[in-house]
Amino acid sequence: MAQEDYILQVKNLSTWFKLDYGMLKAVNDVSFSLKRNQTLGIIGESGCGKSVTASSILRTVTTPGKIVGGQILYNDGKKEADLTKYKPDGAEIRSIRGNEISMIFQEPMASLAPVYTIGAQMMEEILVHTPKQQRDKKKAKETCIEMLKAVGMPDPEQKFNSYPHQLSGGQCQRAMIAIAMVNRPKILIADEPTTALDVTVQAQINDLMKSFQKQYNMSIIYITHDMGVIAEMADSIAVMYLGRVVESGSAVQIFKHPVHPYTRALLRSMPVLGHKTTEHLPAIEGNVPVPIDPPDNCGFCTRCLEKMEMCAHVVPQTIEIEPGHFVRCHKFNPAD
Repeated sequence: MAQEDYILQVKNLSTWFKLDYGMLKAVNDVSFSLKRNQTLGIIGESGCGKSVTASSILRTVTTPGKIVGGQILYNDGKKEADLTKYKPDGAEIRSIRGNEISMIFQEPMASLAPVYTIGAQMMEEILVHTPKQQRDKKKAKETCIEMLKAVGMPDPEQKFNSYPHQLSGGQCQRAMIAIAMVNRPKILIADEPTTALDVTVQAQINDLMKSFQKQYNMSIIYITHDMGVIAEMADSIAVMYLGRVVESGSAVQIFKHPVHPYTRALLRSMPVLGHKTTEHLPAIEGNVPVPIDPPDNCGFCTRCLEKMEMCAHVVPQTIEIEPGHFVRCHKFNPAD
Protein backbone atom coordinates (compact mmCIF):
# COMPACT_ATOMS: atom_id res chain seq x y z
CA MET A 1 0.00 0.00 0.00
CA ALA A 2 1.30 3.45 -0.88
CA GLN A 3 2.70 5.60 1.91
CA GLU A 4 0.06 8.28 1.33
CA ASP A 5 -2.74 5.78 2.10
CA TYR A 6 -1.72 5.85 5.77
CA ILE A 7 -2.64 8.80 7.95
CA LEU A 8 -0.69 7.49 10.96
CA GLN A 9 2.22 5.08 11.28
CA VAL A 10 3.60 4.11 14.68
CA LYS A 11 7.04 2.54 14.38
CA ASN A 12 8.90 0.81 17.25
CA LEU A 13 7.35 3.13 19.84
CA SER A 14 8.55 2.75 23.43
CA THR A 15 7.12 4.76 26.33
CA TRP A 16 8.64 3.99 29.72
CA PHE A 17 8.08 5.26 33.25
CA LYS A 18 11.15 5.64 35.49
CA LEU A 19 10.01 4.68 38.99
CA ASP A 20 11.93 4.40 42.27
CA TYR A 21 11.70 0.61 42.12
CA GLY A 22 12.44 0.08 38.43
CA MET A 23 11.59 0.95 34.83
CA LEU A 24 7.97 0.35 33.90
CA LYS A 25 7.92 -0.41 30.19
CA ALA A 26 4.26 0.37 29.48
CA VAL A 27 4.75 0.53 25.70
CA ASN A 28 7.67 -1.50 24.40
CA ASP A 29 8.58 -1.53 20.69
CA VAL A 30 5.03 -1.08 19.35
CA SER A 31 4.30 -0.73 15.63
CA PHE A 32 1.01 -0.37 13.73
CA SER A 33 -0.52 1.69 10.91
CA LEU A 34 -3.83 3.51 10.51
CA LYS A 35 -5.30 3.82 7.03
CA ARG A 36 -7.30 6.83 5.90
CA ASN A 37 -11.06 6.66 6.57
CA GLN A 38 -10.74 3.32 8.36
CA THR A 39 -10.89 2.07 11.95
CA LEU A 40 -8.01 0.40 13.75
CA GLY A 41 -9.04 -1.58 16.82
CA ILE A 42 -6.48 -1.94 19.61
CA ILE A 43 -7.47 -4.87 21.83
CA GLY A 44 -6.07 -6.39 24.99
CA GLU A 45 -6.60 -6.85 28.71
CA SER A 46 -6.26 -3.99 31.19
CA GLY A 47 -2.61 -3.16 31.78
CA CYS A 48 -1.44 -4.06 28.26
CA GLY A 49 -0.43 -0.48 27.34
CA LYS A 50 -3.37 0.52 25.14
CA SER A 51 -4.13 3.85 26.85
CA VAL A 52 -0.46 4.80 27.18
CA THR A 53 -0.12 4.23 23.44
CA ALA A 54 -2.96 6.72 22.86
CA SER A 55 -1.40 9.24 25.26
CA SER A 56 1.90 8.86 23.43
CA ILE A 57 0.28 9.73 20.10
CA LEU A 58 -1.25 12.87 21.61
CA ARG A 59 2.00 13.63 23.50
CA THR A 60 0.14 13.83 26.82
CA VAL A 61 2.30 11.32 28.72
CA THR A 62 3.22 12.97 32.02
CA THR A 63 6.34 12.65 34.20
CA PRO A 64 7.84 10.20 35.06
CA GLY A 65 6.68 8.79 31.71
CA LYS A 66 8.73 9.47 28.60
CA ILE A 67 8.87 8.36 24.97
CA VAL A 68 12.31 6.74 24.78
CA GLY A 69 12.27 5.47 21.21
CA GLY A 70 10.40 5.07 17.96
CA GLN A 71 8.42 7.27 15.61
CA ILE A 72 4.82 8.50 15.36
CA LEU A 73 4.45 9.56 11.73
CA TYR A 74 1.37 11.69 11.06
CA ASN A 75 0.49 12.45 7.43
CA ASP A 76 -2.26 15.06 7.09
CA GLY A 77 -2.29 14.73 3.30
CA LYS A 78 0.08 17.64 2.76
CA LYS A 79 3.14 16.72 4.77
CA GLU A 80 4.38 14.03 7.13
CA ALA A 81 5.60 14.88 10.63
CA ASP A 82 7.12 12.76 13.40
CA LEU A 83 5.10 13.71 16.49
CA THR A 84 7.84 12.40 18.79
CA LYS A 85 9.98 15.35 17.65
CA TYR A 86 7.45 17.88 18.97
CA LYS A 87 7.65 19.21 22.51
CA PRO A 88 4.65 17.98 24.57
CA ASP A 89 3.65 21.57 25.38
CA GLY A 90 4.87 23.12 22.14
CA ALA A 91 2.83 25.07 19.60
CA GLU A 92 3.23 22.37 16.92
CA ILE A 93 1.56 19.58 18.88
CA ARG A 94 -1.04 21.94 20.41
CA SER A 95 -2.14 22.88 16.90
CA ILE A 96 -2.79 19.18 16.21
CA ARG A 97 -4.08 17.94 19.58
CA GLY A 98 -7.84 18.48 19.84
CA ASN A 99 -7.92 19.85 16.32
CA GLU A 100 -6.61 17.29 13.83
CA ILE A 101 -6.35 14.44 16.36
CA SER A 102 -9.01 14.28 19.06
CA MET A 103 -9.79 11.80 21.81
CA ILE A 104 -12.85 10.43 23.59
CA PHE A 105 -11.97 9.27 27.09
CA GLN A 106 -13.18 6.26 29.06
CA GLU A 107 -14.78 8.16 31.95
CA PRO A 108 -16.61 11.27 30.70
CA MET A 109 -17.57 12.43 34.19
CA ALA A 110 -13.89 12.41 35.18
CA SER A 111 -12.71 13.99 31.91
CA LEU A 112 -15.21 16.85 31.66
CA ALA A 113 -14.37 19.89 33.79
CA PRO A 114 -17.08 20.00 36.51
CA VAL A 115 -17.00 23.79 37.00
CA TYR A 116 -17.54 24.71 33.33
CA THR A 117 -20.65 24.26 31.23
CA ILE A 118 -20.64 21.86 28.29
CA GLY A 119 -20.92 24.88 25.98
CA ALA A 120 -17.93 26.62 27.55
CA GLN A 121 -15.79 23.53 27.08
CA MET A 122 -16.87 23.17 23.46
CA MET A 123 -16.30 26.87 22.77
CA GLU A 124 -12.78 26.67 24.17
CA GLU A 125 -12.00 23.75 21.86
CA ILE A 126 -12.96 25.90 18.86
CA LEU A 127 -11.48 29.22 19.93
CA VAL A 128 -8.10 27.87 21.05
CA HIS A 129 -7.54 26.62 17.48
CA THR A 130 -8.74 29.84 15.83
CA PRO A 131 -6.44 32.84 15.27
CA LYS A 132 -7.42 35.74 17.56
CA GLN A 133 -8.35 38.04 14.70
CA GLN A 134 -10.75 35.43 13.29
CA ARG A 135 -12.52 34.46 16.51
CA ASP A 136 -16.30 34.81 16.36
CA LYS A 137 -18.00 33.66 19.58
CA LYS A 138 -21.50 33.86 18.10
CA LYS A 139 -20.55 31.66 15.17
CA ALA A 140 -18.66 29.30 17.49
CA LYS A 141 -21.75 28.90 19.68
CA GLU A 142 -23.88 28.08 16.64
CA THR A 143 -21.32 25.46 15.60
CA CYS A 144 -21.40 23.94 19.11
CA ILE A 145 -25.20 23.69 19.19
CA GLU A 146 -25.21 22.15 15.70
CA MET A 147 -22.72 19.52 16.90
CA LEU A 148 -24.78 18.79 20.02
CA LYS A 149 -27.75 18.21 17.72
CA ALA A 150 -25.61 15.97 15.50
CA VAL A 151 -24.63 13.74 18.44
CA GLY A 152 -28.30 13.30 19.35
CA MET A 153 -28.27 15.43 22.49
CA PRO A 154 -31.86 16.18 23.61
CA ASP A 155 -32.64 19.90 23.92
CA PRO A 156 -29.14 20.98 22.76
CA GLU A 157 -29.67 24.67 23.56
CA GLN A 158 -30.34 23.81 27.21
CA LYS A 159 -27.53 21.25 27.40
CA PHE A 160 -25.13 23.87 26.02
CA ASN A 161 -25.62 25.77 29.30
CA SER A 162 -25.63 22.67 31.52
CA TYR A 163 -22.86 21.39 33.78
CA PRO A 164 -21.62 17.78 33.52
CA HIS A 165 -23.28 16.73 36.79
CA GLN A 166 -26.66 17.74 35.32
CA LEU A 167 -26.35 15.16 32.51
CA SER A 168 -26.79 11.39 32.49
CA GLY A 169 -23.86 9.07 31.71
CA GLY A 170 -24.98 8.65 28.11
CA GLN A 171 -25.46 12.40 27.68
CA CYS A 172 -21.98 13.06 29.11
CA GLN A 173 -20.51 10.64 26.59
CA ARG A 174 -22.38 12.40 23.78
CA ALA A 175 -21.01 15.71 25.08
CA MET A 176 -17.49 14.23 25.03
CA ILE A 177 -17.99 13.16 21.42
CA ALA A 178 -19.33 16.61 20.53
CA ILE A 179 -16.25 18.25 22.07
CA ALA A 180 -13.94 15.83 20.25
CA MET A 181 -15.75 16.30 16.92
CA VAL A 182 -16.40 20.04 16.98
CA ASN A 183 -13.23 20.75 14.95
CA ARG A 184 -13.88 17.81 12.61
CA PRO A 185 -10.61 15.98 13.32
CA LYS A 186 -8.85 13.75 10.84
CA ILE A 187 -8.22 11.12 13.54
CA LEU A 188 -10.47 10.24 16.48
CA ILE A 189 -9.01 8.15 19.29
CA ALA A 190 -11.76 6.42 21.31
CA ASP A 191 -10.41 4.93 24.55
CA GLU A 192 -12.99 2.48 25.95
CA PRO A 193 -15.73 4.97 25.00
CA THR A 194 -18.71 2.82 26.00
CA THR A 195 -17.43 0.89 29.03
CA ALA A 196 -19.69 2.53 31.65
CA LEU A 197 -22.81 2.63 29.45
CA ASP A 198 -25.68 0.19 29.06
CA VAL A 199 -25.88 -1.96 25.93
CA THR A 200 -28.47 0.19 24.13
CA VAL A 201 -26.48 3.41 24.64
CA GLN A 202 -23.26 1.58 23.66
CA ALA A 203 -24.80 0.69 20.30
CA GLN A 204 -25.98 4.29 19.78
CA ILE A 205 -22.52 5.71 20.55
CA ASN A 206 -20.79 3.25 18.20
CA ASP A 207 -23.30 4.00 15.42
CA LEU A 208 -22.70 7.71 15.99
CA MET A 209 -18.93 7.31 15.53
CA LYS A 210 -19.40 5.28 12.35
CA SER A 211 -21.76 7.95 11.03
CA PHE A 212 -19.24 10.72 11.69
CA GLN A 213 -16.51 8.64 10.09
CA LYS A 214 -18.44 8.46 6.82
CA GLN A 215 -19.56 12.08 7.00
CA TYR A 216 -16.14 13.61 7.67
CA ASN A 217 -13.82 10.97 6.09
CA MET A 218 -12.30 10.39 9.51
CA SER A 219 -9.94 7.67 10.73
CA ILE A 220 -10.57 6.06 14.13
CA ILE A 221 -8.39 4.29 16.67
CA TYR A 222 -10.81 2.31 18.83
CA ILE A 223 -9.30 1.02 22.09
CA THR A 224 -11.19 -1.65 24.01
CA HIS A 225 -11.01 -5.05 25.71
CA ASP A 226 -14.32 -6.08 24.11
CA MET A 227 -13.78 -8.36 21.11
CA GLY A 228 -17.48 -8.10 20.18
CA VAL A 229 -17.24 -4.32 19.77
CA ILE A 230 -14.04 -4.65 17.75
CA ALA A 231 -15.73 -7.17 15.43
CA GLU A 232 -18.41 -4.57 14.71
CA MET A 233 -16.21 -1.47 14.45
CA ALA A 234 -12.74 -2.32 13.16
CA ASP A 235 -11.27 -2.72 9.68
CA SER A 236 -7.89 -3.74 11.11
CA ILE A 237 -6.80 -4.93 14.55
CA ALA A 238 -3.69 -4.76 16.73
CA VAL A 239 -3.66 -7.18 19.68
CA MET A 240 -1.54 -5.90 22.59
CA TYR A 241 -0.09 -7.81 25.50
CA LEU A 242 2.32 -6.50 28.13
CA GLY A 243 3.26 -3.39 26.16
CA ARG A 244 3.79 -5.13 22.82
CA VAL A 245 1.69 -5.81 19.73
CA VAL A 246 1.62 -9.62 19.54
CA GLU A 247 -0.56 -9.90 16.43
CA SER A 248 -1.97 -7.48 13.86
CA GLY A 249 -3.82 -7.64 10.59
CA SER A 250 -7.17 -7.07 8.98
CA ALA A 251 -10.29 -7.83 11.02
CA VAL A 252 -10.94 -10.85 8.77
CA GLN A 253 -7.43 -12.20 9.35
CA ILE A 254 -7.61 -11.79 13.12
CA PHE A 255 -11.09 -13.27 13.55
CA LYS A 256 -10.93 -15.98 10.87
CA HIS A 257 -7.26 -16.97 11.10
CA PRO A 258 -5.88 -15.97 14.53
CA VAL A 259 -2.45 -17.48 15.13
CA HIS A 260 -0.98 -16.06 18.34
CA PRO A 261 -1.94 -18.11 21.42
CA TYR A 262 -3.08 -14.94 23.20
CA THR A 263 -5.35 -13.86 20.34
CA ARG A 264 -6.89 -17.32 20.16
CA ALA A 265 -7.41 -17.36 23.92
CA LEU A 266 -9.19 -13.99 23.76
CA LEU A 267 -11.49 -15.24 21.02
CA ARG A 268 -12.28 -18.46 22.91
CA SER A 269 -13.37 -16.37 25.91
CA MET A 270 -16.04 -14.57 23.85
CA PRO A 271 -19.68 -15.58 24.39
CA VAL A 272 -21.14 -17.29 21.32
CA LEU A 273 -24.80 -17.06 20.35
CA GLY A 274 -26.43 -20.46 20.80
CA HIS A 275 -24.15 -21.75 23.56
CA LYS A 276 -25.91 -22.95 26.69
CA THR A 277 -25.82 -20.44 29.54
CA THR A 278 -24.60 -23.19 31.86
CA GLU A 279 -21.43 -23.69 29.81
CA HIS A 280 -18.34 -22.02 31.25
CA LEU A 281 -16.29 -19.89 28.88
CA PRO A 282 -12.59 -20.80 28.89
CA ALA A 283 -10.62 -18.16 30.79
CA ILE A 284 -6.97 -17.21 30.38
CA GLU A 285 -5.28 -18.43 33.54
CA GLY A 286 -3.25 -15.94 35.57
CA ASN A 287 -2.96 -12.17 35.27
CA VAL A 288 -1.07 -9.68 33.11
CA PRO A 289 2.31 -9.16 34.83
CA VAL A 290 3.41 -5.65 35.76
CA PRO A 291 6.06 -4.72 33.15
CA ILE A 292 8.63 -3.35 35.62
CA ASP A 293 12.10 -4.30 34.38
CA PRO A 294 10.60 -7.20 32.38
CA PRO A 295 12.95 -10.05 31.47
CA ASP A 296 13.97 -10.68 27.88
CA ASN A 297 11.32 -13.23 27.02
CA CYS A 298 7.87 -13.61 25.53
CA GLY A 299 5.72 -11.79 28.07
CA PHE A 300 2.86 -14.24 27.55
CA CYS A 301 4.95 -17.35 28.29
CA THR A 302 3.85 -17.56 31.94
CA ARG A 303 0.22 -18.01 30.83
CA CYS A 304 0.66 -19.73 27.47
CA LEU A 305 -0.42 -23.35 27.00
CA GLU A 306 1.77 -23.69 23.89
CA LYS A 307 5.05 -22.32 25.26
CA MET A 308 8.43 -23.72 24.34
CA GLU A 309 11.68 -23.59 26.30
CA MET A 310 13.05 -20.61 24.36
CA CYS A 311 9.91 -18.54 25.10
CA ALA A 312 11.22 -17.90 28.62
CA HIS A 313 14.62 -16.65 27.42
CA VAL A 314 14.22 -14.85 24.07
CA VAL A 315 11.95 -12.00 22.94
CA PRO A 316 10.21 -13.19 19.75
CA GLN A 317 10.54 -11.03 16.66
CA THR A 318 7.59 -9.79 14.62
CA ILE A 319 7.21 -11.59 11.31
CA GLU A 320 4.73 -11.36 8.43
CA ILE A 321 3.00 -14.71 7.97
CA GLU A 322 0.79 -13.55 5.10
CA PRO A 323 0.38 -10.16 3.40
CA GLY A 324 -0.61 -7.65 6.08
CA HIS A 325 -0.80 -10.26 8.87
CA PHE A 326 1.94 -9.99 11.52
CA VAL A 327 2.64 -12.07 14.62
CA ARG A 328 5.22 -11.97 17.42
CA CYS A 329 5.63 -15.63 18.42
CA HIS A 330 8.50 -18.16 18.28
CA LYS A 331 6.20 -20.81 16.76
CA PHE A 332 6.08 -18.88 13.50
CA ASN A 333 9.67 -17.69 13.25
CA PRO A 334 11.72 -19.98 11.00
CA ALA A 335 14.97 -18.60 12.47
CA ASP A 336 14.08 -19.92 15.94
